[in-house]
Amino acid sequence: MRHFLCLVFIFLVFISCGTLDKAKLNDVSIRKKVDPLSLDIGYDVYLLRIDLNRATHAESRTTCNQNGCTTSTVQVPNSYHYITVDFGNGIIMDYNGNLCLDLARYYRFSNSKDFSILEKNEGLFGTEIAYDKAAANFKMETRAFLGAKSEFDLSSNPIKSKEGSYIALSNNSVGFGPGFLGLGKVTINKPDQKTVVMPQFWQESKFMQISDSLITLNDQMKISNAVDHIEFTYSGIFGIKTSYSFIKTATGFYFYNMDNYSGIEMERNGNKIIVSVNGSKVRTYTINTVSSN
Repeated sequence: MRHFLCLVFIFLVFISCGTLDKAKLNDVSIRKKVDPLSLDIGYDVYLLRIDLNRATHAESRTTCNQNGCTTSTVQVPNSYHYITVDFGNGIIMDYNGNLCLDLARYYRFSNSKDFSILEKNEGLFGTEIAYDKAAANFKMETRAFLGAKSEFDLSSNPIKSKEGSYIALSNNSVGFGPGFLGLGKVTINKPDQKTVVMPQFWQESKFMQISDSLITLNDQMKISNAVDHIEFTYSGIFGIKTSYSFIKTATGFYFYNMDNYSGIEMERNGNKIIVSVNGSKVRTYTINTVSSN
């Protein structure tokens, strides 16, 4: 996995020309009170995630034809990582800098003994992903050509994957170690109740909870609880600030750019969870079974 926490985040999902319904977003009657902010460490093996802010890194790509070769730089999404920082309200940031809404936390699926959920993505190929938990066993399978599979034994600490990697959680740290030669071992530390530190070889990312309504990440990001919404403010190059709002509703949430109203809507209707970007449906989760402990 790549371990890049970018200074500049790019919303890959906000590429369409449309926007969300501005009048609806400004209607305070649809807003539900959000929970106080929290700052904790944890993990997420289910990967039932909705990208709020997918971090990226630069890669060089070379293309060749009869006239020669051309090299260009492209921005590529960072892969998901299993160890996370938890801000409450189902919102997490993983070790690779991806800010996501974790459905397992948001709807407390992770507290269930068993669940079976099918994700179907819109588009030409309509990729399907099956998520199945049975007691202490979890499996995820991408149903596509060359589809990937993963499997975890959740019965012990450290949690172990079938491929040999592990996740170890203690009171003040969470660590991930891949199976191959022990390379790539990383940790997130919590030295006290108000601080989380993500050590990386090029920098140290320090999250600090200033109050129940404010969390900071170095000089890069502020998370503010404004009672009826959560505001994320990013400081980019030359001090340019960009703000996004998270609104909890009776059936789901909105997450959008506060300047241009581009963003994400999630709505739950019975056993269906529908995710839309700028008014266009991009993904549906079907909850087949969920059983309590």
